[in-house]
This record gives sequence, C-alpha cells and structure tokens, in this order.
Amino acid sequence: MLQVEKQAEPHHQEAACTFNCSEQVEDAIRTTVQTKRIRVSEFFQDFDRLRSGFITKSQFIRCLDQNLNIKLTPDDYYSLTEKYAIQGNMVNYKLFCDFIDQVFYHNDVSSDPSTRLIPPHKYLGTIRSVRPLSSSSEYQLQALLERLQRYYQFRGISLRKCYEDFDKHHVGLITVSQFFRSFPGPPDLEQSEIEFLAKKYEDPKRPHLLNYLNFHQDVQNFRKGCIDASKDMLQPLLLKEPALPEHTLEEILEKVRAIVFRNGIRTTEFFKDHDKLRSGFITENQFICGLSMAVGRQAQLCRKEILRLAEHYRQQDGRVAYKDFCNQVEKACCPSSLENSADIFITMPLKTCFKSTKMKPKIELTPDEEERARKVVDDLRRNVSKRRLMMYPYFKDYDRGKAYSRTMTKSQFARMLHFLSLEVSAENLKLLCRIFENADSGDVNYPKFVEAVDEDFHHFSEESEPPKRTPMATKVQQSPFQPPESIREQAPVHLDELMARIRHHVLVNRLRICEYFQDFDPLRSQSIFRSVFRYARSSLT
Repeated sequence: MLQVEKQAEPHHQEAACTFNCSEQVEDAIRTTVQTKRIRVSEFFQDFDRLRSGFITKSQFIRCLDQNLNIKLTPDDYYSLTEKYAIQGNMVNYKLFCDFIDQVFYHNDVSSDPSTRLIPPHKYLGTIRSVRPLSSSSEYQLQALLERLQRYYQFRGISLRKCYEDFDKHHVGLITVSQFFRSFPGPPDLEQSEIEFLAKKYEDPKRPHLLNYLNFHQDVQNFRKGCIDASKDMLQPLLLKEPALPEHTLEEILEKVRAIVFRNGIRTTEFFKDHDKLRSGFITENQFICGLSMAVGRQAQLCRKEILRLAEHYRQQDGRVAYKDFCNQVEKACCPSSLENSADIFITMPLKTCFKSTKMKPKIELTPDEEERARKVVDDLRRNVSKRRLMMYPYFKDYDRGKAYSRTMTKSQFARMLHFLSLEVSAENLKLLCRIFENADSGDVNYPKFVEAVDEDFHHFSEESEPPKRTPMATKVQQSPFQPPESIREQAPVHLDELMARIRHHVLVNRLRICEYFQDFDPLRSQSIFRSVFRYARSSLT
C-alpha cells in the first residue's frame, strides 16, 4: 500500500501543475478574445455538426491555432487538452467556451456574485493598444493634448463622433488616411504634429491602423483634470457667497399660488405630458423641470425651494404626486369639488389678495432727471392727443401672459414706440423704463405708461387702486406723469339740441357716421363700449 501511495504522489502533483497552468492559459485566451471581440463557440461548432459539444484534440488545437490566431506552446496545448479531455481522444469544447465567456466565478456559491466578478483586462491606454514613447515625446504629447483640449472644448467637438463613420465594426480602429482626412484640429496645427499623433496612437499589432478611442480617451481625461482643477480653485469663492433667506413651505406655496392666479397659468399642462397613463405621479426630475418651466421665472423660485416642494409631495416609491400640487395651487379662491356642493357660498377675493408682496423700491431721480422725464411725458401726451392714438390695443398685443400679465419686455416697449412714431432717444427710453418698471419681473408696466400719456385711457394700473369718483371741479393733477384732467362746465345740456348740432356737422361735412363706429364693432352687434364710443365720436370733429 505504501508503495502504491508513493507512486500516486507524482500523478497528483502533475495534475495540480496542469490545472494551474491551464488557468493561466485561459486568462491569456480570455484577454485576447475580449480584445478581438471573438465569439469562441462559433469556430468550434464548424467541427461539431451534431452539436454534441465534443471535438477531437487535433480539431481543438487547430481552432486555437488557425481560426483564433492564438499562439501557444506545446505545454499550454497539453494542459488545456488534459483539463477538458474525456475518455478517448475527445475534448469538451462547450465547457471550455463557457469558462472563457463567463463573467464571474461560479464555484463559490456562498458569497455574493457581485464580489466574484472576473474583471476584464484594460485595453485602452495599455501596452496592448498604445506604442510607448520616450519621456521627451510624452512631454510634447501632453502640451499638444492641452492645446487640442481647449480647442475642442470651446467648439464642442467630439473626436469619437468624427471617426465613428469609418469604424463600421465598432472596434476602435481606422486607417491612417482616414485619421488624416477627418482630423478636427485647429488651423494653426502643423503637419508634423498630426504625424506625431498618428505615430503615438498606431496599433502595436496591426500596422497602418490607428486606435482613435485612445486619442479620444486621453483628451477626455485631460479635460476632466482641468475641470477638477477649476472646481478646486472656485471652491473657496463659493463658500463666501451669502446665504439666501429661507422660506417656509406655506410661504413658497403662497408665492406660487399668487403667480398662478394672476397669470392664469394651467400648471397641469406642464406635467401631464410626462404622465402618459394619467396616474397623477411623475418622477422627481420631471416634476422639477415642469415646475421650473411653469412658474420658475415668474415666482423667482430657487433650486432649494423647488427641491423642497418636490420633497413635500414625494411618495414612498420615490415619485412625486404632481396632481395634489396642482390642485392646491390652482384652486386658490374656491374649494375642490364645487360642482357637488351647491350650498357653498363663494365670495370674490379682494383685488389685493394675490397682489405682489415684493414692493418696488422708490425710484430716486435727480432734479435734472425729473425735469427731463416730465418733458418727455408731456411731449408724448401732446403727440398722442394730436394724432388721436388708441395706444392700449397696440401694447396689449405684445402681452406674453396667458391671462394678460400687463407687462412687456423693454425691447418690445422700444419697438412699439418706434412703430407708433413716438420717437424717444436712448437715454430717455432708459429713463422711462426705470419709471414704469414692474417690481416682479423687471419688465415695463405698459398700462401705467398708457395711463400717463393717453388722456382717453381711463384704466388703472395693477399697482394702483381704482380711481375714486370725485367732483370734476375738485380734481387736481397728482403727479407729473399722470394725464391732466380738464374741468368741464356744469351747465345743463339738452339731448335734442346736442343731436341737432351733430346732425348739422355731419350734413355740412358730408360724413358717413356709420363707418366711424363699425371699425370697433367687428361682429356688427350694434353696440360698443362707452370709452370706444367717446373716441369714435371725438374723431368726427
């Protein structure tokens, strides 16, 4: 028995050596297969027509040598064939292919598979795909990459997109002529520098082919290093920024509710495109994007306030109940399900209920600016009165709000003044924009401007209260920017006498009085507003 055991020891040692050598050979084969992106089983199946999973040893060696182009020593071939050999001269190639293509070690079933992954060997940036250069050449390459990185980042150029059309099989290789043909370099780059790059990124095992993915990866890594360095430089500056005042959740909702009510915004329209099934839930990112588009600018919501709203309406599964948010901000003046409760009495909210809480700072003008502003407004008022312009409809066409926000941009304001032939210099235009600026958005409050220059416009601006009815004789001009109010005579006027005077005027001047009123009645309803009637009647003179 001892003699038999002694004779068996060399056999076990030889089997263990063969097993260890075969694992090293398999790792080398797996790396080569992943580099060339080869499906190993397809080459062995040509010799196995019955798909039994077995081929002869000579066929197995021939596939590795000729088809896969893998050069191994006789000892390596012997270790592989001995490991996967069965009785006779057959080799189990199916088991070999499964071991080459596996992504984790399956022998150990007690631990987590994610901790037993077989990491593939790196291909880009290694000796397998890049030719090594001297230290001086590497320094020259770094300077060239820094120069190219600034050029590509400024113009938004992607190297990978420039060469993908030539790489039909997506292996990362192109020819030298293709590299020169589509090289997106700056115009001051010399030909010798492009040749230097071609030499650097030429594939070490495939002559006349370049690995453009290595070039792309080096540029991206260089750009990432520059971005990280800039972040480190800006970090001390970011810490010195003053902290913004924090608002409670109720204050944020009240601010959003006021903007939705005043501008007539339908917040549901900004969210339901992301909710195809109309379930009332969307992702947090979709809620943030929709809220920013709906009221982000008008309500002046910061990123922190939007995230606080998203956190308040977030569900357990991570989604946001946008329907509850829309119901809470849109139904600000009436309760929900009002159609089912007929006995509820609803009162109209006050005009100042949803008024902007942001007070406009008082405009401080120098005496010279006040005199210049008074002169500009008087000249505009005189021009409008002389030409009998109805200014409000022209300005209202530029109102970009869904429910008439009563504001227009400063460029639109200047364009409309030029369209109405109300020429104002650039300095005077800036002064007018300062005087009639809206407190919330910074745009121009055009009703307030029209009220100042048009005597026939008896509307009041959003920021002011309605004009109180006072006796005509006691009305006094309150501001140099408000229209002067004429004092009428209190003598009684008889209707028959007035109609006789108008009839005589029409007969003498041969006027078609109907045409003066039909322009303001497009539906031919035979009725117009009183202000429009006064304007049309005054145009008869």
